[in-house]
Amino acid sequence: MDKQRLNICKTSLESFLQAHYSNPYLKFEDVACHFRFSKSHGYALFKKHLGAPFGMCLRNVRLSKAKDAMKNTPYSITEIASMCGFTSLSTFSKVFKEKYGDTPTTYRKKMFGVIPF
Repeated sequence: MDKQRLNICKTSLESFLQAHYSNPYLKFEDVACHFRFSKSHGYALFKKHLGAPFGMCLRNVRLSKAKDAMKNTPYSITEIASMCGFTSLSTFSKVFKEKYGDTPTTYRKKMFGVIPF
């Protein structure tokens, strides 16, 4: 595959995740169906072009969007977690802390000194 086609593939996968991250029921099969590739080929594409499996890529997009929302919106952490595709607040808090070193509440307090809005 030439470099241009590789970039198109990477961009397409990233765009799909950006467009669908808020769907809490999004699964790899949805991606495979959308792009019409087999599971095994799709797993390889994610690893090759995005450097991680689908689930990790999706989680990273969701966490990034949640972090942005905590900075830029008045929504509660529960609302942000839900808007970003997390079905469980405890799971959201756990994976947020794993990635950023603080719970969502602590992160927001550090950003603003108090819970904003």
